[in-house]
Amino acid sequence: SDLPGQLGAYAGQGLERGLQNRGDGADRVVHARLYATPMTETELSPRRRRMIFRAHHRGTKEADLMVGRFVSRHIAGFTEAELDELEAVLDYQDTDLTDWLTGRLPIPDSHACPMLSRMAAECAEPGAGMPSAC
Repeated sequence: SDLPGQLGAYAGQGLERGLQNRGDGADRVVHARLYATPMTETELSPRRRRMIFRAHHRGTKEADLMVGRFVSRHIAGFTEAELDELEAVLDYQDTDLTDWLTGRLPIPDSHACPMLSRMAAECAEPGAGMPSAC
């Protein structure tokens, strides 16, 4: 089987697969993670990889889905200034973010920023946060 070729095809879709060498020369796929980034995770800077991890491991499933999918889709294209804004947004409490991103509560003026507004607009779209079909 052409396992490296298969992995390359998955990487193009944003699907990263891990390999484990069994010692007999036959590698096998041991796990897969879905990050909808245009690059594979290893091509991103450590700062961007940390943000992806933080966005997907928030503490509540709702925030993981909404914030994680948004960050995964856009992280590769963010400027340094946008990354700074994103870090500030990632510091907000899950309950507040969920309320703001779902529209249950308006974003307070004290917390409003272009990144949070962009996130809220994208989360308002039908199917936001839902895993895409592979």
